[in-house]
Amino acid sequence: MKRIVPALIWTSLFLVLLAGVDQFFLRVPTTVPILTEVRAFYLDFRSRLALLGGWRQELTLESVIEETAAEPLLRSPRSGGSAPRYLYADRRGELHFADTLKEIPPEYRKEAQSLEN
Repeated sequence: MKRIVPALIWTSLFLVLLAGVDQFFLRVPTTVPILTEVRAFYLDFRSRLALLGGWRQELTLESVIEETAAEPLLRSPRSGGSAPRYLYADRRGELHFADTLKEIPPEYRKEAQSLEN
């Protein structure tokens, strides 16, 4: 019994710290470049772990725009990173990306949003 109590205390402390770090990276926007990179890596890593577990986060137009704005490296290789990309949702609510407005079907062009920073 004497051995298990310290192990439980340290395990509980570790889990509380882990949950704190998780919530920090989920909720606190960062402006420091290194923390921004670490946060982007962690969010990507966490989403991949969630997908492996069978849990899928529901994507909304706002969440995709926020995520894309936080990661300026997600530029199109064809556009060279200089031209804006566009995001639109179809009738079923599925999100699509396009490099130009011409690639977007005419019925969705009015609702398309530019992903410029």
